[in-house]
Amino acid sequence: MRLDVKKLTDVGLRRDNNEDSLSIAYWMEMESALKLVVEAICEDREFTDDRRGILLSEGEISIRFTKRNKELKQAAKRPPESIKSAQLLTVCDGMGGHEKGEVASKIIATLFPVLFNVFYARDGGEPPETMRRAAVRLNKAAHKQLSGGDGRGMGTTLVSLFFDGKKAYVLNVGDSRAYLFRDGELTQISKDHSFVQALVDAGAVTEEEAFDHPQKNIITKSMLTDPDVEPDVFEVEPQEGDIFLLCSDGLNDMLRDSEIEEIMRSSEFKNTAKKLVDAALERGGKDNVSVILAKVREAVQYEK
Repeated sequence: MRLDVKKLTDVGLRRDNNEDSLSIAYWMEMESALKLVVEAICEDREFTDDRRGILLSEGEISIRFTKRNKELKQAAKRPPESIKSAQLLTVCDGMGGHEKGEVASKIIATLFPVLFNVFYARDGGEPPETMRRAAVRLNKAAHKQLSGGDGRGMGTTLVSLFFDGKKAYVLNVGDSRAYLFRDGELTQISKDHSFVQALVDAGAVTEEEAFDHPQKNIITKSMLTDPDVEPDVFEVEPQEGDIFLLCSDGLNDMLRDSEIEEIMRSSEFKNTAKKLVDAALERGGKDNVSVILAKVREAVQYEK
């Protein structure tokens, strides 16, 4: 099986800048992966096309991240012919104000897929543990570099889905969400790390009350704010026709799950992302709105 992917992000109607970041990365065989990233990531040296950027050094991994890293950007836009069916989809929702949220989300959305790809290509291992390891290591290293000076107060959510052609794995930190739409029904896969979710779990408020709760945007876990963050990882057995939805809270803060479900049920897949974002904007668009939709299809055979 493979994924057909659509993505869309919008600044919304109340914000001046977009603090959401999205990425779509492709799993490659070891040779292809190393061919693309060995110049950017290695165990004993750095790579950059200028002297500006953030150096993340954590034991065996050193990364230089710059906005002008043309090689990585081109590689992300032009997957090699040897691409397999697996994909890694990521949504990050930054926080911190004064463009800090935008920077935080771009760092994690860019580097998490790269670290995962390197760990998986080099070390193998089960996807859930590899996803968790990549998130923990990246967070610890980035927090060390960014916790002082201009980086103080910077943070971001992270929700990511890895699909290896047989199973899907979802990693979550914060309140950006992952859903599964199957047979006309929408189910939330991830669980929010938020104050209001804790109230729901304790039975203090209902799901309906949580939707309009004045403190629903207080999150209890995020990347970059705590050096020892621990993500949740979920596993899903996909079926042909399933649609996975990753989104920032700019979508589900404006639309109830039942409304998202109805839009997905009544829309062609190619139009669904725009209809979801448009519906959130029609409700007020109080925040940036970002969605990635991935539909499970039969596998396509790639020529060698």
